[in-house]
Amino acid sequence: MAGKVSTKYRMLASLRKETGIGRRVLRGAKTKSMKEKRRKLSKRREKLKDSIIAFLGREDNARMMPGKRDTAKKGKETVQRRILTDYMKNLHKKYWSENPGVKVSLASFCRYRPLEFQLPSFLTRDTCYANDTRI
Repeated sequence: MAGKVSTKYRMLASLRKETGIGRRVLRGAKTKSMKEKRRKLSKRREKLKDSIIAFLGREDNARMMPGKRDTAKKGKETVQRRILTDYMKNLHKKYWSENPGVKVSLASFCRYRPLEFQLPSFLTRDTCYANDTRI
């Protein structure tokens, strides 16, 4: 039920509570196809997220941390941490130049970065003292 029927019988408040959709959206709705639009949008977002993760996972954009303890937990699975080789703003520009048909803001690009990908400030902590002359 949406649109004129819900307005006529004054049930917008109860519909809002049941569906979680705001009253202004419910009032202007003419069909029940709102769920289909949300599914399409979520599929698009999921596809975009996979594309961004694949882009960040490439060797020229991130490198693997060498240590045994440099891991992150993803649920029950442990994943090796990776350090980005450049700042997110520059990586966003690079992604945008490689994929000109995809519109994604910098905020969304940063939001889709998984936790195992650390920012470039951690790059200075990745050192090896095996060739140090002080040893």
